[in-house]
Amino acid sequence: MSTLRVTLIPVAGKHRGEEFVLDRFPCVIGRSPTCRLIILNSRVSRIHCTIWVDEHRVLVKDELSTNGTYVNGRMIDSETALDDGDRLSVGPVEFWVHLVPESTADSSEFDVGVLLAE
Repeated sequence: MSTLRVTLIPVAGKHRGEEFVLDRFPCVIGRSPTCRLIILNSRVSRIHCTIWVDEHRVLVKDELSTNGTYVNGRMIDSETALDDGDRLSVGPVEFWVHLVPESTADSSEFDVGVLLAE
């Protein structure tokens, strides 16, 4: 069974076009230093949302964030499947979601880090 490589690519701002490859799941996104992808912006909650892979699907869940998590412009209120090409918004940061089967993805090691949002 092949797994999916999940990449988030900011569509605007200082980090536009950079690739943030999520390589460990669940991947918590937020302002907290304990998050896997840290977004330093006051409109992002400390624990904002979580992304994980369930069989052949990639799912995202808002973690009761103050400003909500959006997929393709719609606020989510339950776990929601992400598809290749979707737009994921976390606070003011909008990401393009890129999903590639692991067997066809580059085998290089990647690390997720800190994103400084404007």
